[in-house]
Amino acid sequence: MRLVREAVDVGIVVTDLDAALAVYRDVLGLTVAARMEVPGVGELVALEAGRSRIRLIQLTDPPRHRAEPDGVRAGATGLRYLGFEVGDLDAVHGACVAAGIRTVMAPTTIGPTRVCSIADGDGNCIELLERIP
Repeated sequence: MRLVREAVDVGIVVTDLDAALAVYRDVLGLTVAARMEVPGVGELVALEAGRSRIRLIQLTDPPRHRAEPDGVRAGATGLRYLGFEVGDLDAVHGACVAAGIRTVMAPTTIGPTRVCSIADGDGNCIELLERIP
């Protein structure tokens, strides 16, 4: 396989699109690229994350199942977290806490990195990582 664009697109089903935007757009700073209705599916907001794209989708019919929260600690298969490398982990984590976003793992040093995990309102785990110089 040859990638045409060296980036990933990730789709995340959420139960409250505006609440999800308060996390991904307002606190994490991702830029809204598009907002649209998808016939037979629901409402979608595409967010730019560098060269990658995060698509938040609120289904017309409520989901029948919820994600297992807490990332890799949940003991479940599937996509366990979405990761972002940041420049100032403590400041970003502090902004998350101030916004009422749940911390799954407090900032911790692991080898040459500092890392923490937060969860959006649907329990989707987001890893924040800062490389230690």
